[in-house]
Amino acid sequence: MPLFMTLAWIYTLSLTVKAIVWEKERKLTTIMYIGGLDQLTHWLSWLVVSILTTLPSVTIVTLLLSQGGVLR
Repeated sequence: MPLFMTLAWIYTLSLTVKAIVWEKERKLTTIMYIGGLDQLTHWLSWLVVSILTTLPSVTIVTLLLSQGGVLR
């Protein structure tokens, strides 16, 4: 079970890092800053995307742990 939990979070983390690196490679961040986007707004949007990406795996692991009798 600990391996499953670790792999679930590593996968979603790698997707987020991949998307951020892709954005920086394409220099989209610089273009957005030139267009007037605030840096705080940019990182808050990444926070929301990361939470929405991670939420399904966290929900599944939580259900498995609570209903599976692992933590008794």
